[in-house]
Amino acid sequence: MNALRVALVVILVAVLGQVLVPPVVAGRAAAALHGVTGAGSTDQVAVTAVPFWTLAFGQTQDVRVLVDSATVPVDGQPLRIAQMTLNWQDGQVAVGALLRQGRLVAARAGRVRFTLKVDGPAVAQFLDASGRVQGAVVTVGAHQVTLTGQVALGSLRGHVSTRGRLAISPNGQELLFVPQELDGLSLPLAASLPLFDLPSLNLPLPMHLTSVVLAPPDIVVQAASP
Repeated sequence: MNALRVALVVILVAVLGQVLVPPVVAGRAAAALHGVTGAGSTDQVAVTAVPFWTLAFGQTQDVRVLVDSATVPVDGQPLRIAQMTLNWQDGQVAVGALLRQGRLVAARAGRVRFTLKVDGPAVAQFLDASGRVQGAVVTVGAHQVTLTGQVALGSLRGHVSTRGRLAISPNGQELLFVPQELDGLSLPLAASLPLFDLPSLNLPLPMHLTSVVLAPPDIVVQAASP
């Protein structure tokens, strides 16, 4: 009977731990994430770790992150995002760096998928703040993106109204605007205008851009493990 009672207690503790511990860890992760995404954002984190005590070693089977209506720093400038999702599978966090320095460092990269959704006005505000295009207006269509604003070419500055497509750089790290039609400026432009690069998001996992889709009024950018 004593052995049976001990077994039942162990089973009960294991079940309670499995039910209670991952949500607590996820809640703390969401709170820490909110410190980055800022006021007004909605941050949700779900953690799967079986058995639950592997969390003590930073190991998880699945981590899902959903962020709505956030502002994140990119190249030192704020970028307002409509939604950001991340799915990290079979990863491991370096617990020492997390506890001693408060830094999220991946001890094992695992597999990751990342999606960023941002609308035209947010991209325009970011380009204006970065000085790349002053007074920028960005409109997302079903097949093209329209960009207007003041663009600096050396010591000259001129008004540009252009339509083009979005593309991913050959190294998979930059999102580019590639002009296809140009009005209002006779001077030659560069072949493409970098909108932002993936490393500037300061994500803790190595990734490369895999696709960009126009879904008016939004631009949907996806990235994954290399």
